Amino acid sequence: MFDAILLIAGRGERTRLPYNKVFYKIDGQPVFLRPLKKFLELDECERVVIVAAQDEMALAKEAVQFLNSPKIIFVSGGERRQDSVENGMRMCVNEVVLIHDGARIMIEKPYIMAVSETMKAFHSAALAVRVTDTIREMKDGKMRMLDRDGLYAMQTPQGVRRNEYLRAAALAQNDHYFGTDDVELIEKYLSIPPVLVEGSYDNFKVTNISDIRRLEAVMEGE
Repeated sequence: MFDAILLIAGRGERTRLPYNKVFYKIDGQPVFLRPLKKFLELDECERVVIVAAQDEMALAKEAVQFLNSPKIIFVSGGERRQDSVENGMRMCVNEVVLIHDGARIMIEKPYIMAVSETMKAFHSAALAVRVTDTIREMKDGKMRMLDRDGLYAMQTPQGVRRNEYLRAAALAQNDHYFGTDDVELIEKYLSIPPVLVEGSYDNFKVTNISDIRRLEAVMEGE
């Protein structure tokens, strides 16, 4: 069994929408409802903590009201993603917690369960896909080619153990360190590297306006 944290407190300004991208509607419903439903449909998921911005809390609650699910709990987001995850983590009760970006709309249940199953044997896990583009790094005015055979693009959900994450988050806060994903803190402060679980290139993150168009095409095809 596991709890899930669904992060919808971001702004997503690169989409050029005048509002939070997860509230973009397709077929009359905010897009964040799709990943939410995927988690709710799993018997193994006991609780979904939705982390929303305080000024969007009423809007988010109204959007999910028709689901009438006792699994759903709301909490306010923090200043940074890391703060939002910590706020959500404190509302979880299961040892295993899966953290998912609300902007990764096209997550499917088999991938959620793959991370959940991995967490039965390990302390940290995350979906990831191999990088297919050629990557060059520019640093200090010098450019070098990176070996893409060893590069992975991280996705969500990412699985952690609740108490370990809170310990790592407290240490990070003392250092004023802010990670770019969730399993990073576990690795940096508790020396627990994540197990990478093969993800899907369809599990893309809605970041810009072209992603919105891609999302529309895929969801309308469903």
